[in-house]
Amino acid sequence: DYHGDMANYEAAKWTLFAGHDVGQMIVNADDQVGQHWLSKLPDAVAVTMQDNLLPGCHGRWLKTTAISYHDNGATLRFSSNWGDGEIASQLMGAFNVNNLLLALATLLALGYPLDKLVETGSRLQPVCGRMEVFNAPGKPTVVVDYAHTP
Repeated sequence: DYHGDMANYEAAKWTLFAGHDVGQMIVNADDQVGQHWLSKLPDAVAVTMQDNLLPGCHGRWLKTTAISYHDNGATLRFSSNWGDGEIASQLMGAFNVNNLLLALATLLALGYPLDKLVETGSRLQPVCGRMEVFNAPGKPTVVVDYAHTP
């Protein structure tokens, strides 16, 4: 990485908020840095996959209420200031669920309607070669997580 250590990395990322006139701020509340930033950014949207992280949040929020992983992705239920919903995603892994929640919070903060986002979220396809699932009845499930352009 180019930053040398995590303190420099955090400082570089903080300039995205502090050094610019930012209209909407979406913060991942699932780590200590995000928790610290939320204390300094009361208008930010807090996004979490953990129930216990929102009590200190005084602004807008989005959190998962249930996640079910399966051979073809994950189904996630969520609650938010904008309402509740469920997305049957074809994306594999907790990191993709987290990214989906952050994207959902961003679009909600920008004014997109929740029902349309839930409908669209269920149609998202994984990128070929990135956490791509291959399975057939009676055969092992294979997940490919490698892609490059020759």
